[in-house]
Amino acid sequence: MFKFDRMPGVVCLAALILLVGCGRGTSTTPASEVELPAELILSEPPAVAVDVKTALASAREGDDIVVRGRVGGRGDPLVAGRAVMTILDLSVATCDANPDDNCRTPWDACCEDPATVRQSTVVVQVVGPDGQPLRAGLRNFGGIRPMAQVIVQGTARRGPDGKTLLIDASGLHVTGP
Repeated sequence: MFKFDRMPGVVCLAALILLVGCGRGTSTTPASEVELPAELILSEPPAVAVDVKTALASAREGDDIVVRGRVGGRGDPLVAGRAVMTILDLSVATCDANPDDNCRTPWDACCEDPATVRQSTVVVQVVGPDGQPLRAGLRNFGGIRPMAQVIVQGTARRGPDGKTLLIDASGLHVTGP
């Protein structure tokens, strides 16, 4: 007869229970595989868009808004597994503008004053019916990537601090590299 020490036997039994019970009563689609709506990508840019700094200064809670900016402002401006990104005002220089700077992440604008970057960045998110960001990344969706210039159409929301501007996006248009 085969003998088990108590601890490995308990571990094996727990693993077996998890394997057998895994997936029962739950969705088989992982949260990271939620599809973004195809109509989110606009084939034509909206006619009028304001820059990020103007939006930060003037947008009020619930305003319909159209903003132009560059995907950037952070080391990774596209949140993995969530439909969230930051866009930076086009007036803020990115590190690629300096030929002597060999920055691996020029979109983070680390060559600029951090306060300037913070005051020139908005958060864009695509939310579901529950008001929470969809569980799908925006990276490469419709050409979205760090440094891409985008126009975002959506609804303005203010963060708890009253300074942070969030845009619940209803449309995205990539205008350039």
